[in-house]
Amino acid sequence: MKLFILIYFAFYGSMHAYAFFKARAAFEFGRTAGLLSAVFMTLMMLAPIITRTLEHAGHNTAAIAFAYTGYIWMGALSIFVMIAIIIGVYRLIVFGAGNFFIRNTDAFIPSAFMAFIIPLFLAVILTGYGIYEGLHIKTEHLRIYTEKIPPSAGRIRIVQISDVHLGLMSGKLRLENIIRSIRNSNPDILVSTGDLIDGQLDNIADNIKLLDRINPRLGKFAVTGNHEVYAGLGLSIRLTESAGFRMLRNDDAGAGNYIVIAGFDDRGHSLSKSSDTKMEKDLLSRLPKEKFIIVLKHKPEIDQSLYGLFDLQLSGHLHGGQIFSFVPLLRIAYPYVSGLYELPEKSRIYISRGSGLWGPPMRVFAPPEITVIDLFPVR
Repeated sequence: MKLFILIYFAFYGSMHAYAFFKARAAFEFGRTAGLLSAVFMTLMMLAPIITRTLEHAGHNTAAIAFAYTGYIWMGALSIFVMIAIIIGVYRLIVFGAGNFFIRNTDAFIPSAFMAFIIPLFLAVILTGYGIYEGLHIKTEHLRIYTEKIPPSAGRIRIVQISDVHLGLMSGKLRLENIIRSIRNSNPDILVSTGDLIDGQLDNIADNIKLLDRINPRLGKFAVTGNHEVYAGLGLSIRLTESAGFRMLRNDDAGAGNYIVIAGFDDRGHSLSKSSDTKMEKDLLSRLPKEKFIIVLKHKPEIDQSLYGLFDLQLSGHLHGGQIFSFVPLLRIAYPYVSGLYELPEKSRIYISRGSGLWGPPMRVFAPPEITVIDLFPVR
């Protein structure tokens, strides 16, 4: 956690410093305006910490105000910085080309003022769009044909939710929209691939129990995500179970006659990834190969030694980037960000964009989703 905080302040602080100097170059403001800007930016950097402190103290109204202000700012700033960097690279290329070819390229280089105003304008527009997109949950449909489902079984429907982040900013209204989408899909199996709850557990017990209204005929299964760990693993698990889910913690369960579901704890609370992989391989190796094997794992991580030991892995965690400016960073750590990917030896992975929101209450080109996965017998 300490390392995360250090990285957060280093990275987020650099974004603020970049925006500050871009603004000063554009407007050439004096000491007073600079000081006020620095105070505001510092307050925005501390907003997540202030929000958690206020929420823990029971000041929910103030916490919500700080949360929305701080996190909308975070989203807008990330968009601004990404676009401003692109413009900065463009200015540098044009300037360099002019020097190389000994040509005057001033007419093609945006001024410091325009290099600030253009990304600011686009950031405002995309932030507004992102707030709108974040409110509308899409239902993604996926069809998989398999010889492991006999014709007599017909279609078996699985609905996946992930990264709901039930808490201060994702409350009863959002959860009811998710539940409505699940009910409309009429699943045989419901799975939650982690981060069902956020990092603060105050006042969510009644809301999470709304999920207990859904009782698919073949069961409900869930695994932990990193936010269950942050919030307190024991209480997080009890709350998830109160919603009717069976927690799969490095074990497996049958779901009807043709499906086995294996679920693994989030690796955030493991000291050794090699021992994790060995444990996963041992568990998957003993499962009956004639059945359709589904793996639930919060992070979309797969060791190559596991290929062929499962038919479909369902994951989340990445939110599809949530805001397009985050996607390049995600691709550094994860080869797969969202959607369905075919793997060697007839394995597959599907990565949900998530059903909720974390941090900025917006989605830009990565709408929230519930996923409907239909398993069909081979025709």
